[in-house]
Amino acid sequence: MRRLIGLNITGGLALLFASVSGGAAFATTPAEFISAYVGQLGQQQALKARIPLDLRNPAAPQLKECTAGSIALSANLHKDGEALKAMSLTGDLAKMVPTLVNLYESKAVQNLQYGAICSTMSQSPAGSSAYLGAAGAAPAVLAHIAATDRVIFQGMPLIAASLLPPGSDIRNPKTHLTITKAQRLKLVSDIDKAFDTGKHPLPSEIGPNSDIILGSAAILRAFLSDRKGVDEH
Repeated sequence: MRRLIGLNITGGLALLFASVSGGAAFATTPAEFISAYVGQLGQQQALKARIPLDLRNPAAPQLKECTAGSIALSANLHKDGEALKAMSLTGDLAKMVPTLVNLYESKAVQNLQYGAICSTMSQSPAGSSAYLGAAGAAPAVLAHIAATDRVIFQGMPLIAASLLPPGSDIRNPKTHLTITKAQRLKLVSDIDKAFDTGKHPLPSEIGPNSDIILGSAAILRAFLSDRKGVDEH
């Protein structure tokens, strides 16, 4: 898993520092944020699994599930964005959260668009202009969703770095975390629960065809597993 931490984390990360967090309802530590964040990503991934991505000759039940699943995921993304906005954070996390919220909202809109495509196809005769037009629009929407996921993926190393002392090199596994061993192991457990890794192991390597969100979780899990807490020797 250590290979995952060696990824290039510089490209595209300027997006994650586009704005500064505003007022919020309660104080949130980096560990609490990460616990909540991985829970959100895990739930989003579970909802995503309901949505068929190949609309070539889909059956009616697939289109129905695609419509319902896309709407459910869109609503969940909006809810998760509101939860992020309610957090009071400092440092780099405070700068990243507004952009994460924007990414969630963008994905929410994109998933509604995909659901509309599936709905149109389900209500149109196969081969009709409406059916073919909707099917033809699907790849562009899916590409936008994938591009958004890539930005989320690129931000995960910076989120992980919030658990290190300021100015630390994230690539140095000898640097101790600012959390305890118990907190570190809890975050690993949170990831395992959120993504049901007992049944669905996270990828050990990330390639061109890897699921980006699963890759994000794998990066964070490897990071937490490779390092020691502030009370460990």
